[in-house]
Amino acid sequence: MPPRQPRYDSLDVWRGVACLMVVAYHAAVYTHSDAFEEQLRAHGGSAAEYLLAAVGRFWFGVPVFFVVSGYCIAASADAARGKPGGVGRFFVRRVRRIYPPLWAATAIGVVLALVLARTAWPGQGAAERVPMADPAGLSPVQWLGNLTLIEEWRPALGGPEKDYFLGQIWTLCYEEQFYLVVGLLLLACPRWFFPAVWVVTGLVLLNVAGPERYQVHVPGLFTEGLWLSFAAGVAVYYRRNHADATAGVLYELLLLAATVAAVRFDPDPLGHGKTLAKWTWVAGAFAVLACRLSPHDAALSSARWAAPLRFCGRMCYSLYLVHPLVAVPVAWLFWRAGLTSPAVTVFVMLPAAVLASVPVGYAFCRLVEQRFAGAARPAEPARELLPTPAAA
Repeated sequence: MPPRQPRYDSLDVWRGVACLMVVAYHAAVYTHSDAFEEQLRAHGGSAAEYLLAAVGRFWFGVPVFFVVSGYCIAASADAARGKPGGVGRFFVRRVRRIYPPLWAATAIGVVLALVLARTAWPGQGAAERVPMADPAGLSPVQWLGNLTLIEEWRPALGGPEKDYFLGQIWTLCYEEQFYLVVGLLLLACPRWFFPAVWVVTGLVLLNVAGPERYQVHVPGLFTEGLWLSFAAGVAVYYRRNHADATAGVLYELLLLAATVAAVRFDPDPLGHGKTLAKWTWVAGAFAVLACRLSPHDAALSSARWAAPLRFCGRMCYSLYLVHPLVAVPVAWLFWRAGLTSPAVTVFVMLPAAVLASVPVGYAFCRLVEQRFAGAARPAEPARELLPTPAAA
């Protein structure tokens, strides 16, 4: 049965929201910390301090990206399965979209690190959490892992501990795994693609929440639980395009049940710390929201107020790749100048970092990404941009 509505245009709006959240989250690296959170919980604080605490939770945009990625890749897989050469085109398209822009952004970062090392490039000291490393500090094996997106699980094969030049690309390592699994399922069982996805999802759930004797842990692999966020996006696609009314309600109830269960498993569901339970409930909640908002897709995708968010969402991969090269140096300059109060951070530095990152991301999209993303208008990059982000 052909899909009913494979395009979900208003997802561009949510990609824009998630991407800007991640930009702000990374820019707050010098002012938001565990110590700040402990102080705020113990003694309270000003409105600006609570706003900064909210920014410290903006990594929630990452599981939103994974849900959107699950939807988009499910749409691509659904279009490819059963067609001659469809699986090959699926893999070729993934490689073209991911790797050339990644390599270009990495090369730009290396040049900037060498040129700005003594002036505006983030240093150490208070910058221990900065999501950018000294390019000379990575070993050849680590560089290989960075450039091939295997660094997250590469230590399981041997060599030094994982490290990244651009720390946010660890999420790309998981995206690469998601695409590989989807491609293999297309090869193995194209007619039963969606049931196969649910089987993989059940096995991953068993691996993270089932009896310990059945668990196999390899740090950095999708089997450690992040697949669940991606599978939530596949569920949204299936519910929108293939499920009948009864099955659609059942899918939404399952997503809601998974969200509630993840909240109950997390001892601090609204805390800033990254946990698998928190990651899962954020993804589940957004997946339920995406199902509920599906009938309003046309209105959301054309609303004037959402135009800036759509603009950012349509170039989200470029913005994700290059924003640390802009936002973090801006934050570093504020930190060096002693402008680190919560009020200055929230009302001055973060807007400056975001506003500086967006035009750079747009320029990168025009000059680099669009050359590899297929036919797309300059102001409207192809819809299926890779949605990824988060600090290491």
